[in-house]
Amino acid sequence: MPPLVNMDSNVDIQYENWLMDSISKYKNLHMYSMQDKVTAMDWVDSGKSVCVGTSSGSKHEILELSLPDKLLASEEEGAVIKGRDFNVKNGGFCRGEITSIKHIPGTRLCLVVEKNSSTVTAWKMGNNESDMIQKQKEIQGLKSSCPRLEVCIDGQDTPQNFAYGSSTNDISVVDLATFQTVTDSTDLSLSQEVSYLSYQGHNTILCCCRKSGDIVVLDLRDKKVKVTHSPCLGRQAAFWTAVNSVDGCATNQGKTLIIQLSSEGQFIILDPRKINECISGATTHKGAKTDNEHINLEVSSCQKFVSTSGFDSEVDIFCFDSFKNSDENKIGPVFTHEGHVTTCEEPIASDFTVTSHLQHPFQASLILSAASDGSLHAWEYIIK
Repeated sequence: MPPLVNMDSNVDIQYENWLMDSISKYKNLHMYSMQDKVTAMDWVDSGKSVCVGTSSGSKHEILELSLPDKLLASEEEGAVIKGRDFNVKNGGFCRGEITSIKHIPGTRLCLVVEKNSSTVTAWKMGNNESDMIQKQKEIQGLKSSCPRLEVCIDGQDTPQNFAYGSSTNDISVVDLATFQTVTDSTDLSLSQEVSYLSYQGHNTILCCCRKSGDIVVLDLRDKKVKVTHSPCLGRQAAFWTAVNSVDGCATNQGKTLIIQLSSEGQFIILDPRKINECISGATTHKGAKTDNEHINLEVSSCQKFVSTSGFDSEVDIFCFDSFKNSDENKIGPVFTHEGHVTTCEEPIASDFTVTSHLQHPFQASLILSAASDGSLHAWEYIIK
């Protein structure tokens, strides 16, 4: 399969001005054009490659792309390395648009969810003998139809289980060795759609409720699932999501934190051991987002920055140091990537947006982002 095409022609004056400004803003900046828009992506192990889902009309693909050698090289090595392109290592076709991809660490398997599907599918990425990504197993959800399945994999070095579901009372835990259901939450009376799932240890799953922002923790150690339910501490919003992190600031002594983000641009920071107490919070310049499909929240590997996308054509980076004890604290980003809309060669559609972005697992300032026009950018930002 040929490498992706590097965008280096037909630029206008606005692009040239932005490119000149970018020299002082980026350590590295690589811009590419995919044939189809990227709808979901996840790193593969060490972050030397990424698994992506692409979609256009009735054509839906899953691909493994290797990162440019120049991006992953040291400063000295990068001066002599010429490889600047993503290359397609493996690929396959799927039935529907992919909304979630989760790579299983230490394996060649990834878990995939398609739009409006109640099934999680395990796909096996190719190897030296084959460049095909092939379907291995389908795991049917507890409901015949659901708005959107969420998936999380347990955080062990060698994962044993994964969990998936669309609401607090239809979450299943599946053994990765047998793909058999270990336990589920069907006995719960509490039913709220979820936007985020995360293992908190081996036997506890934290859920962020999509519409209310409530945090629900499920303890799976006993046959009867124990529930801790904390109402949302933020203002009412149409959509909430969350991410799990270890804050790098000395004041928090490296504790695991839960960062929530609403469609109104409000941050809430929680300690998972005391989920009914707000550690800090802030309100951003983003907000009043009605289409919440692509709102995304990531934390840098150095645990000092949190990044957001899906509000518009930008990726914004915020510093944890700017969060205060009041959610009325107004903050702005310390860095904004505007490249997707600036480099777009077609007339800008009203729904143009960044569809997904990832923070690299080891290189703290390296981000991969994709937009609805099919652009794929890999960039390392500089905080002055």
